[in-house]
Amino acid sequence: MREVKTVEELRALQMQTMDVIDIFCKKQGLSYSLAGGTLIGAIRHKGYIPWDDDIDIYMPRADYDKFLKTFDGFNERYKVYEWRNYPGMEILFAKVGDTKTRLIEQGLMREYGVYVDIFPLDGVPVDEKKQRKIFYKKLALYILAHGKSQKYPSGQSLANKLRWIASKLWPFSKRATFNKIYKLITCCPDSDIVTNMVSMGSNNPNDAFPISLFHPTKAVAFEDRQYQIMAGYDTYLRKRFGDYMKLPPEDKRVGAHDLIAYIND
Repeated sequence: MREVKTVEELRALQMQTMDVIDIFCKKQGLSYSLAGGTLIGAIRHKGYIPWDDDIDIYMPRADYDKFLKTFDGFNERYKVYEWRNYPGMEILFAKVGDTKTRLIEQGLMREYGVYVDIFPLDGVPVDEKKQRKIFYKKLALYILAHGKSQKYPSGQSLANKLRWIASKLWPFSKRATFNKIYKLITCCPDSDIVTNMVSMGSNNPNDAFPISLFHPTKAVAFEDRQYQIMAGYDTYLRKRFGDYMKLPPEDKRVGAHDLIAYIND
């Protein structure tokens, strides 16, 4: 294997993966949309945000579950990894990985290699107080799940130490806790308000939006490709990020990931 030396080559590998996802979704009639910073990049830069190094997409939960069940075998080079079919995952969203690559991320070797992240959109209550209750409970369960495999946080804050102690006293395994999170975040499948509930980070009502903003999707330019975005992208982005067309201060223009990739040519 050789190291992927440039961000341009890393992005090329990600877009090759995204090309396969795009073709598969069109064949299967599944909906997806570029999401988060990837969506901002598509609108503001016609491609990647210049300092970004990943691709994120959303799928409605029903499309997401069908994707997980049917994608493997479509192209032998690419495989979908998710906590229910790959025990090594410590997150509740999926990654489509390039099996010809390996990846060191945050100092750890990742078997799934260079990837595209797929986040399901789950329904939440319309009432914001009920939303917040679910958001806080989800975050607490995530902390308890991840604390199971972490070392004692010596030198860190008292709050982090108390979280670690709580996780050790928590009587359920990490997988059992993930099952509890899954039941919690899929509690409202018929709601017209959806959000990305599977990330560990705390949510707030600004992250939630009407599912009507998602449909229909449409193709937009992304580098030298075209990928799908939600029809109501402007409303979604302004609610979540504010004036997303304005560049952040220069000291904030940094990549979010610590990646070293290798490819088997």
